[in-house]
Amino acid sequence: MGANVGTVEDRRPDSDQPKSVVTTDFPARLVDNFFRRWFWMLIVIAPFAALGVLSAMKVQDEFVARGSLSASANPLVDQLQVRGANINVFETPAEGTARLFNEQLRTNSFVDEVARRAGLDDELAVGTINRDTIRARVGASEAGDNILIVSSSWGDPETSSLLVNATISGYLDYVAGILARDSDDALDFLATLADESRVAVIAAETELADYLDTLGPRVTTSSFTTVEQFTIERLSAVIDRELNDLNEVENQINDAEIAGAQARTEAFRLLRIIDAPAQPEVPEPNLVSKLVNIVMFTLIGCLVALGVLVLATALDRTIQSAAQLGVVAGTSVIVALPTVQVRRRKTTPGASPPPKRAA
Repeated sequence: MGANVGTVEDRRPDSDQPKSVVTTDFPARLVDNFFRRWFWMLIVIAPFAALGVLSAMKVQDEFVARGSLSASANPLVDQLQVRGANINVFETPAEGTARLFNEQLRTNSFVDEVARRAGLDDELAVGTINRDTIRARVGASEAGDNILIVSSSWGDPETSSLLVNATISGYLDYVAGILARDSDDALDFLATLADESRVAVIAAETELADYLDTLGPRVTTSSFTTVEQFTIERLSAVIDRELNDLNEVENQINDAEIAGAQARTEAFRLLRIIDAPAQPEVPEPNLVSKLVNIVMFTLIGCLVALGVLVLATALDRTIQSAAQLGVVAGTSVIVALPTVQVRRRKTTPGASPPPKRAA
């Protein structure tokens, strides 16, 4: 026969007994529940780990194309103020130029131009990709004090190469536009003057033609009166003056075009490309990205399992130790007697039973 668990108790007054289960031993209960139910936690973690594996399997290969520039030759480096594109004095040439690259990528007009040069404008228009996708896959970084690296990543090598080339050429045009902006502004102003001069020439020629029509057909110029001759000469002089103004404006336009072309040529000469971007042949290793996905989902599963364990422990009101029994019963447990199994003796047939003890 078995012996029941017994405890020696020190009974406290009824007024000192707690009315509910005391949870001051919550950490111990939490640890005990963890070792009792760790396999349930694995059941919670396993689906998240499986999601991490599926996510890792969906990670696509990325082809990275890179090109390098000589940042020390950037014409914006030596000038602290160039129409809003300035290199700070505490920056290295490579850091400042990389910042200018990345600042331009934050503007919609520059990203649209990069997409157009890379042949992605149609996809951008229909919404297959967006500007943020391009911004996330293209960037510039310094590689020392004077070397600048421009890189892009995409799912296919051709697009990756086109993107980095489009970014570099777009930035070169941006710098050339800054340096040639005075010439461009002058061209816009002179074009307006040229249009006004052409209108004035046409108006003067029309006025002279209308006046000659009013005089009727004449055989020789000597048939004109003095007043008529003076009027004809005055109108002709107006035409000559307007033509001279138009020729002068056109000469100024030619000079401004030459100055702008020289500025752009100088910009492209100073912004020297060291390593032209080439089309990548093999994708970048993505094992780290896959491992990150698996670890991230597994950690999420561990956090969820830990939350379930904490909640289950907080809601658990069962008594699992003598100390908890003492807390609930309001007694001091001195010793706990474990259950002892008493083994019966085996008896052979015909043998007399053992004598009974006297009561």
